[in-house]
Amino acid sequence: MVVSSQTIDGKYIVLTDRTALPTQCVRKNQPVSEREYRKWDLPWIPIWLKIVMLLCPILLIVTPYAVRQRCRLKAGLSRGVWFRYFLLKLAAGFLILGSLVAPIAYAAADLQQWAIVAAALFPFCFWGGFAILILFSSPLSIAKVEGDLFWIKGCSPDFLESLRRSVG
Repeated sequence: MVVSSQTIDGKYIVLTDRTALPTQCVRKNQPVSEREYRKWDLPWIPIWLKIVMLLCPILLIVTPYAVRQRCRLKAGLSRGVWFRYFLLKLAAGFLILGSLVAPIAYAAADLQQWAIVAAALFPFCFWGGFAILILFSSPLSIAKVEGDLFWIKGCSPDFLESLRRSVG
């Protein structure tokens, strides 16, 4: 990772691929431990593709791994902020798993009415869980790409201001 100069554009941090940010939480602007300072691999998914992904659920699984433009960076995320995103991922996992298990469990328990309801809700819970997992469970995301520059959203105003002071 290379520490490069970052610029601030409103509520976005503009940087190049393989940038290392300061060892502070991007959300709370507090120092983070070595364990909380980690590598991120963010895919660039334009808004139109996110809409298509929600309309065609199979793309929810394929797209994040097939996109070519990615921004790899090192950034810090404090334990409390990480835990909130972990809970969101856990809820998405329960939606996915529950949508698979509930119809079978209700049918096995001879609760046919509930098995039919669970089977009817299956696609909404299953794909809703994937949508949450892939589209909303990361504190940082790419808002825009121009050439080799990435506009990253998700940093707190305090973090952006500290970067502005350190660069300028």
